[in-house]
Amino acid sequence: MLTKCPCRGTLPRMPNVEHGPRNDVSGQRPPASASEPARWLEYCLILGLYFTLRGYHSLDGDQAYRLPLLLHRLDPAIYAADPFVRAFDTFNPHRGSLMVLGWVTGLLGLAAGLLGVFIMMFLATCQGIDRMARQNWTGSGSAAQVGWVAISLVLMARAGNIGTNHLFEAMVLDRLMALALGWLALAAVVSQPKLGWWRAAIGLALAAVVHPSLGLQLALLVMGSWTVWTLLGDRASVRWTLALRGVIAAGLSVLPGLALNLAPGGSLLQGLPPADFWTLAVELHSPQHMLPHLWRLPQWLAWGAYLVLAALALGRWTPARVRLATMLTVTLVGLGAAWVAIEWLHQPRITVFQPFRMATVARGLALVLIAGRLVELWHRGEWLARVRSVLIAVALAGDWMLVIVTIVETATTLAESLGMSRRGSHLIFAGLIVWGLCFLA
Repeated sequence: MLTKCPCRGTLPRMPNVEHGPRNDVSGQRPPASASEPARWLEYCLILGLYFTLRGYHSLDGDQAYRLPLLLHRLDPAIYAADPFVRAFDTFNPHRGSLMVLGWVTGLLGLAAGLLGVFIMMFLATCQGIDRMARQNWTGSGSAAQVGWVAISLVLMARAGNIGTNHLFEAMVLDRLMALALGWLALAAVVSQPKLGWWRAAIGLALAAVVHPSLGLQLALLVMGSWTVWTLLGDRASVRWTLALRGVIAAGLSVLPGLALNLAPGGSLLQGLPPADFWTLAVELHSPQHMLPHLWRLPQWLAWGAYLVLAALALGRWTPARVRLATMLTVTLVGLGAAWVAIEWLHQPRITVFQPFRMATVARGLALVLIAGRLVELWHRGEWLARVRSVLIAVALAGDWMLVIVTIVETATTLAESLGMSRRGSHLIFAGLIVWGLCFLA
C-alpha cells in the first residue's frame, strides 16, 4: 500500500555524501553549531584540566634565564652592570617579546602578567589547532570531537622532539608565544583562504615581533603553501589572484617585526671568521638546537612516526585536506633543504636561524590529521579499533613507544586493507604488541 509522503510532495534534502554533511564543495566548513562563546568555555575547561595534570612552571627553565632581561627592562637599575644583560644591548632578538611582556607585567605585575600571557598563549593554541582539525574532518560525526582530540594530542605529545622544541610547555617562552600565533595563522589560510589571507598576516606580524626567526619561518611556510596551492588549482580551491594576495600579505607582515628585533644590531658574523663563529655559536652554545646529527635515533624515528600515522589518516580528499597535506609537504621540503645547508654546506647564517623549529610545526600538522584517525577508529565501535586509538594517544609520551605503536598500527591497517579476516588482523595485532613489549622491556 502506498502512503502519503510526510514531506508533502517535496523531495527530502540529501546530505553531501562526498564531503560529509557539513562540508561544501569549496572545502570550507561552515561555522560549527556550537556558539563561539561555548567553544572558548571549552578551551578554559581544558586549561583547568591542564593546570591540574601538568601544572604551570613560572620562572622555570628557559624562562628563568630570560628573567634578568625582563627585570632590567622594567627597571634599568636592576642588573645594570651584569655582563649577560649588557651583552644584549647591541643585538637582542628577544627585544619584541620583552617589549610585550614588559607592557603586560608592568600593568598587572610580574607573576600575574606572566600567567595572563600564558593563558592567552594556551587559548590561542587551542583555537588554532581546533579550527584546523574541525575543518579537515571528513567523517559523519561531530567536528567538535576531532577538535578536542587534536588539542589533547598537541598538549600530550612529547615523542619525536627533535631540536628540543616541544609543541607546548607549561611556561611562557617567546617561541611558544610565536607558535601560538602561528597556529592561528595557519588555521586561517587552511580553513578559509578567502578570508584567511589577511587574518594570517596579522598573526604572522605579531609572531615576528615576539620571535623574529620563527615568525619569518612561518611566513615562508605560508608563502610556499600559497604557491603550491595555486599549482594544484581546483583541488586546493585557490585561485592565483587569491594566492598572490596571500603571498604579498605574508611577506610584508613580518617586516616590522624583523626591523624591530634585528635592525638595531649589526651582523652576527662581524669581526669573527666563519669557522670560529661556527665553533662558538653552533658547536659550543646550542648544538642541541642546531645540529641534526646530534639528535638521538629514537627521536628521529618517533618524529617519522608522526608522518606515517598522518599518511594512514589520509582518506577522502577535500580542498581543505589538500591544503593541509600540501602545507605539511612544504614543511618537509624546507626541512630537507635545511639539512643540506647545515650538515653538508655548514652555512652559519642558516644554522643560527634554527630552521628545524619547523619540525615542531610538522608534528602539529600531522597530529591534526592523526586526530581524525583516532576519532574514526573509536567510532567503529569494535574493541580492537578503540584499543588502537588509545594506544596511539598514549604512545605520544615516549619515543620508542610511538615507534612500536606505529609499526603495530601500520601492520594492522595493511592487513585490513588486504582483506584479511578479523581473526587474522587480531593475531597480527597481538603478536606485534607482544614483540613490542619485549623490545621495550
